[in-house]
Amino acid sequence: MSYNLTNILAKRPTKEVYRDGENTIKLFVENYSKANILNEALIQARVEEGTDLNIPKLNEVTKVDNRWALVSDYVEGTTLSQLMEDHPDKMDEYLSKVNKETNLEKETKIKREIQNKREPYLVYNY
Repeated sequence: MSYNLTNILAKRPTKEVYRDGENTIKLFVENYSKANILNEALIQARVEEGTDLNIPKLNEVTKVDNRWALVSDYVEGTTLSQLMEDHPDKMDEYLSKVNKETNLEKETKIKREIQNKREPYLVYNY
């Protein structure tokens, strides 16, 4: 599938985010880690399916012009990142809600432990 990548929403050192109609396309730089892309997709899917947070639905993990991309629903509103930037005094409140809803703190600790391992066939079971 091809996407219209003219309406840029955000640009970061490792990715660009575009809007194409009802989709948001997060396009990563070439040679970005496939494992990191798939991990991000997995986390988004778990939050989508395992919490009552209103987050964009992940629709596709694909490649566009030899670059990995995550395609999600476009949701009108203010991003968590923007809320934290606009209200830094409430950052702990925002993060604690996310951590409460998804148990990210525990999952992040486990993932850090796993990422510090160097075994090539390490499997992460939940």
